[in-house]
Amino acid sequence: EEYIDRFRAGIKARQAKGRKKILDRIDRMDDPVFNPQRMKLKFETDTITGDNVLKVNGISKSFDNKKVLNNVSFQLFRGERVGIIGKNGIGKSTLLKILVNKLKKDSGTVEFGSRVKVGYYDQNHMDLTPANNILQEINNSLNLTEEYLRTLAGAFLFSGDDVLKKVEKLSGGEKVRVSFLKLYMQRANFLILDEPTNHLDIYSIEVLEDALEDFDGTMLVVSHNRHFLDTVCNTIYYLDENGLTKFKGNYEDYKESLKNNKSNLTATDIETKEEQKLSYQEQKEQSRKIAKLKRDIEKLEKEMEKITEMRENLNAEYEKAGKENNMEKLMEVQEKLDRLEEEEMEKMEEWDVKSGELESLE
Repeated sequence: EEYIDRFRAGIKARQAKGRKKILDRIDRMDDPVFNPQRMKLKFETDTITGDNVLKVNGISKSFDNKKVLNNVSFQLFRGERVGIIGKNGIGKSTLLKILVNKLKKDSGTVEFGSRVKVGYYDQNHMDLTPANNILQEINNSLNLTEEYLRTLAGAFLFSGDDVLKKVEKLSGGEKVRVSFLKLYMQRANFLILDEPTNHLDIYSIEVLEDALEDFDGTMLVVSHNRHFLDTVCNTIYYLDENGLTKFKGNYEDYKESLKNNKSNLTATDIETKEEQKLSYQEQKEQSRKIAKLKRDIEKLEKEMEKITEMRENLNAEYEKAGKENNMEKLMEVQEKLDRLEEEEMEKMEEWDVKSGELESLE
């Protein structure tokens, strides 16, 4: 237990150190390329929902006889800001697509409350029409003038002839801005966001965080970005093969709750464990499991150390690209950092599970 606590503390220390390095790096940049201009983003609503925003009951979904979602049920209330986490391929984005009717469910029900107006952000931007230019794409009303649309586009860093660019020719970051502009224009009171920080530089992520913190409605978001979840969420849902588990608080609170759940064994639990008699064969099997878990945990620790080294190298590349005003390189490195952060999250969650199994056996 002391060993596990010590390693947990080491992880938290490295996380804090990594975040400090990023902030220090930003401060040292004389003229970071994204700093002078930031998109102006604010999510405003026309109406207030009732207390009950969404009720999901028994949602299941399979692809090619492989079950992705299994009996998922939950209820959202006005003002909740929920982040959904879980392993890759577990069905997080699939769940969001089902909620907004982009994908058919195999079973279960989805029921929205009164006066709910949904705004959906698709990480793959499938709602954008490739043949449209930006002005055509954001023109959702015959009453909007070109001057007004150009003003809106300017707030999202599209100026001059930029607004005439075809969607199919836009970069990943430009498509993100168009999608957020359309989301802004919907004035939704319930935001459903699928990986909204993808393709965003750190400055734009900060703008998005500020906009969501000021948002008065309800939010359901899938994201691999832990710092983003810490900033904008007040509830975490962990999705696995058995459904959803709810944790009150942000991502750090969720991690802390995992630690507490493993350490808070009652006296009865301990006595019951002591009283259990194992046969020779059972003891042998348990010893084998313990040895394998220790090997797996040691391997995960080394992999997380390697991720820390890779992040430090990428941070150095980011700083260099910022000083050179190399926007393409900045975006490339940012995407690598995002993927690395997602990988680290998966490793840490696997480490948590295996550490818990080890504690229960020793």
